[in-house]
Amino acid sequence: MIAQKLGGLNALVSSVNIAGPTGAVDEISPEDWRRCLDFGLTGQFQCSRQVVVPMLRAGGCARVYCARVAL
Repeated sequence: MIAQKLGGLNALVSSVNIAGPTGAVDEISPEDWRRCLDFGLTGQFQCSRQVVVPMLRAGGCARVYCARVAL
């Protein structure tokens, strides 16, 4: 694992970008909306799950989450 190789892990910067869905609320399908949420929120969640234990072992952490949606 990277954390062991580097001697610990104390920061995570995670950036998620996705284009869409675009359009008025009544034009966006629930499936497209769900895909956008799954990509952004689930992606951030999965990143956090991978690093939380090494960060706690290091005695603390800083996490920065960035997200952008192109409209």
